[in-house]
Amino acid sequence: KYEIKDGVGIIPEGTTMIEECAFESCSELTSIEIPSSVTEMDWGVFMGCTGLKSVVMPSSIRTIPPNTFEGCTELTNIEIPPYVTTIEGAAFKGCTGLTSIKIPSSVTKILIEAFNGCSGLTSVVIPSSVTEIAQDAFIDCSGLTELVFLGSVKDIDYSAFDGCDNLAYIRVPKNTTNY
Repeated sequence: KYEIKDGVGIIPEGTTMIEECAFESCSELTSIEIPSSVTEMDWGVFMGCTGLKSVVMPSSIRTIPPNTFEGCTELTNIEIPPYVTTIEGAAFKGCTGLTSIKIPSSVTKILIEAFNGCSGLTSVVIPSSVTEIAQDAFIDCSGLTELVFLGSVKDIDYSAFDGCDNLAYIRVPKNTTNY
């Protein structure tokens, strides 16, 4: 159903859902542009794609499912589509090359281990729409030095930033009830 030609992933226009683990461990995949017809991805779609460097996701995507980009070590930056509300568990786990990520103001939840081990991340801006940062969401992001909250977050799990050894200072937003 899907092809890879000269490193480029091809998803046919008209596809509405990308099945679980569709490109799992395709080390030859270097870039992909997901067509605007896709509204849903299952878990692990690009898990283990160690050569993946470029991903363009359409604004039709609402959730980044579990393990979607886990282990995509060559992925250096990604723009989360503007209507995504949830970044699910381990979505970017082990993306050690990830240096920047733009989180849109539509995101309300960053779930368990979403960015676990993203040691290349240096700065993260949490939009005011985020109400929950789950357990181990940014665990072992050892390169993280700057964390900016643009508003109050209702729940920040106690271990959300464990292992962020270079993060010298976090100001907990006013009205945060659990942290």
